[in-house]
Amino acid sequence: MNSKARRMLKIDLDTLRRAFLILSLLLVPAASAQEQDAPVEPVPLTDEIRLEFEVIENAIEQHNEDIADIASRVPDADGLILEILSARLEGLWIASLEQSVEYSEAVVARQEEGFVVDEIEPTAVELLQTNIALGEMAWTQSSERTVLPEPTLGAAEQAAAYRAFFDVERNVDLIIALVADSYTLLRGFSVDAGDAEANFHDRIRERAVNVSVYLELSLNDAAGLSAGLDALPGDVELTALLTVANSRIVQTANALERVIGELDEIGDDTAAYSQQLLTTTGEISTELFDVDVIGGLLSRWGQSLLDVIIVEGPSFLVQVLLFVAIVFASLRLAALTRRLTEHGLKKSNADLSRLLRRMLISSAGNVVLAVGILIALSQVGISLGPLLAGLGIAGFVIGFALQDSLSNFASGLMILFYRPFDVGDLVEIGGSAGEVKQMSLVNTTIHTLDNQRIILPNTMIWSGVIKNVTAQKVRRVDMLFGISYSDDIPKTERILQELLEENDLVLDEPAPAVHLHELGDSSVNFVVRPWAKTDDYWDVYWAVTRAVKIRFDEEGISIPFPQRDIHVKAQIPAET
Repeated sequence: MNSKARRMLKIDLDTLRRAFLILSLLLVPAASAQEQDAPVEPVPLTDEIRLEFEVIENAIEQHNEDIADIASRVPDADGLILEILSARLEGLWIASLEQSVEYSEAVVARQEEGFVVDEIEPTAVELLQTNIALGEMAWTQSSERTVLPEPTLGAAEQAAAYRAFFDVERNVDLIIALVADSYTLLRGFSVDAGDAEANFHDRIRERAVNVSVYLELSLNDAAGLSAGLDALPGDVELTALLTVANSRIVQTANALERVIGELDEIGDDTAAYSQQLLTTTGEISTELFDVDVIGGLLSRWGQSLLDVIIVEGPSFLVQVLLFVAIVFASLRLAALTRRLTEHGLKKSNADLSRLLRRMLISSAGNVVLAVGILIALSQVGISLGPLLAGLGIAGFVIGFALQDSLSNFASGLMILFYRPFDVGDLVEIGGSAGEVKQMSLVNTTIHTLDNQRIILPNTMIWSGVIKNVTAQKVRRVDMLFGISYSDDIPKTERILQELLEENDLVLDEPAPAVHLHELGDSSVNFVVRPWAKTDDYWDVYWAVTRAVKIRFDEEGISIPFPQRDIHVKAQIPAET
């Protein structure tokens, strides 16, 4: 076979393989469809399944007998007995409705499993039809029991009455849900309820309107009670009534939420009710993401904002301008007060520390500014009483949290009044020495002699030893000089006295002192104690020390260094 023939054969084989693959892909879905369309052989009900349904039927019959028994006793009852019987009757209605729905749902489930349900389907249809009639009757009779409490009742009586009222409302919503399930199941059995279901839907819509209106009334009542409480703060009865009204708003909002779910089941538009619910509760739910709900809310808020701008805009603008003007004037007046206070303190002869001066100047301006801001806030309608009370509470909380800072503040006040040092003094405080550069009521800043900046908390300063080096105008310079035991003592005293007299920075009063102080181990020590101005302390110290060394060298007086005499004893070896 030549190469051309082999290529043709290879092409034909590839074509056959592709055709076979396409055919198999087409046949597989067809085979699957045939398997799916193949009829399932019906399965007869077993005795065990029949027994399950009989148990439910017997329970329904028992509930119906109990319903008939209690219903026959209701007309002759009154007062508390009537309330108890009515509540028990509602419970039996709900139990019977739930079991009928359970029976029908079980029939549908068995049918989907492939069982033959012809013998139990008529019973399910009959139970659902009875369910609808029973549910409509239960809804009507329960609604007749939902009587709103009189507004003249006290808070405690209203709370009890509204609790019973909303308990019945929750039962009504449960009954409505079970009737709606019955209609849905009935349609599943190909039974048309006709006008009955349409009337049922109309009743749900009417209930939605009533709940919505009642929610608005509850909000208005709560607003009225809140306004009354503002006029009579601390009124116990008004406070209790407002609590009941707020609880009623919450319960009514929950009822509206349940009604919205009922309307969703029958396919009605619930955007308006969802907007009302969101506006009332502020809770974000899946309804918020509905386009109609968002559009309605934005439209309502926009219109409300526009109304506020039109009605309140000019007045608000005037208030804002007045607020800004008062604050601006307060700032200028505060600055003027600071300057006047500073000028007055400079003119006065009061011996005040720089820290106290700065605090008085700052406090004067801050007081004027605070009064101005309070006046400005009152002009825009802000009540100053609650604001000041809130500031007081906030101050207490902040003070409790900042105990250490307050301790520093208290220590700063002590330093302020007792004035152990001032700015510019050379001090030793808190284990550090240096010149005081800045003082506040919380801390003190010093610069050490080698120009390091140290910030010390005032508590550390006040609780320790404070040494003010520059507090006095005159200081004594203490110096010690030693000479050899072989040197002339009177001559040395004369030389030291002359050196002090020659130094112009040494004060004549108090007179300087030169005395033989002690006989040391290696030297005879003289104390030299001249007096000098505080600013000249180190100049005197350095100048006298230099002059003593030079003069001692000229006069042949030695300054000994420590020395010791060592005696060595030779040990003579013993004769052998």
